[in-house]
Amino acid sequence: MRQLRVLIVGAARLIHDIVSSAVMSQPDMSLLPDLATVDGELLPAQRTDADVVVCLLDDTSGQGATMHVQQTFPHRAVLALHRGGEHAWLYDYGLRMIEEFQGDLSPDVVLDAIRRGARGRSG
Repeated sequence: MRQLRVLIVGAARLIHDIVSSAVMSQPDMSLLPDLATVDGELLPAQRTDADVVVCLLDDTSGQGATMHVQQTFPHRAVLALHRGGEHAWLYDYGLRMIEEFQGDLSPDVVLDAIRRGARGRSG
């Protein structure tokens, strides 16, 4: 079975550590390195190699999250987390918001959302 490739971007160290520890503890997931170019942009391969991208956003509105995700991660499943950790949006490979989460987001909720996002992978 091929592992789900997960890329975490824009996360504060604490959130990054929590999500990456959760992902690395799963036998069906692998974590892609989050190396960026000199100007802070992701390398093109990073945007396309990931099955699911987990990113942190400052905006707490679904509309703001959708605009950022559509511009930055075309054709990827994306789990966008609000920096406060109490709100998240899951996007499928067509970048349609398929679920919105509210409340305290545990590592188990994040892992479940990553798997659900990857189910829509077309390639």
